[in-house]
Amino acid sequence: SSAFSAPLDNEFLYREDEIKKLDEVLEEYDVAVISGTAGTGKTRLAVEFAKNRSSEQGETLLCIRDNALPIYEELQMHLNHPGKYLLFVDDANQIAGLSHILQYLLKKENGIIVKIIITVRDYALNEVHKKIMEVARYGIIKVKPFDKEKIEEIIKVNLGIKKQHYLKRISEISISFPLTIICPLNSSPVKAILDKSIR
Repeated sequence: SSAFSAPLDNEFLYREDEIKKLDEVLEEYDVAVISGTAGTGKTRLAVEFAKNRSSEQGETLLCIRDNALPIYEELQMHLNHPGKYLLFVDDANQIAGLSHILQYLLKKENGIIVKIIITVRDYALNEVHKKIMEVARYGIIKVKPFDKEKIEEIIKVNLGIKKQHYLKRISEISISFPLTIICPLNSSPVKAILDKSIR
């Protein structure tokens, strides 16, 4: 994986409004779409919400991400008996079999009750919108980048950095490169950026 991959074990902060909206959307619709620019935390939000919701609702949680393999047979194997399922589809515009996934919304008469959480970058939202609307209506949650104060607090809590000049510089960099706030600080690209920028 890339040195800039964002870890999922940092403390999850400042997305209470989005969590509440996700709850509301899935009360009304079977599909929730989380949209935003790269690095704003769409995947992290979806993972945290899906883990909690599936546990509370007694749903079987299945996570789907593009791995260049056909998805139809996999879906048939995992969704072959009645029950409640929560499907998390990450970067939906990259999933060749998105239409197959959405077809499971139509299997309620077979006792297969499916809710779907989808993440998609803003630029690809229209493409995903068309595919969903062929099958179902949906609600959308827009994820915006954190402001400077929240970025600094996330850095303090998750990375233990307290020196103000470091916090200030990292938060400035993070406005342009959001993922850098949650990358390990010993990763060479982040180290290089920091070393260069605080001299």
